[in-house]
Amino acid sequence: MEQKFERLYDRLEPCKEENAECFRCGSTKDLYKDPYLDDLCFCKECWEERLITEKLTEMGMEEEIPYDD
Repeated sequence: MEQKFERLYDRLEPCKEENAECFRCGSTKDLYKDPYLDDLCFCKECWEERLITEKLTEMGMEEEIPYDD
């Protein structure tokens, strides 16, 4: 599954701003720009979760998936 995400990351522009951090979790590692929202970056882990959620939505699941923390 990781391999599919790596291909999607190839299409995302790395976030190279000096003080950039993930909009969702605050991480400063492996940041990628959001192609739809200007000046927002997300880390690799948050992108993975977001891409999974988008795929599940495409498959017809509309409720939020419970995650065990």
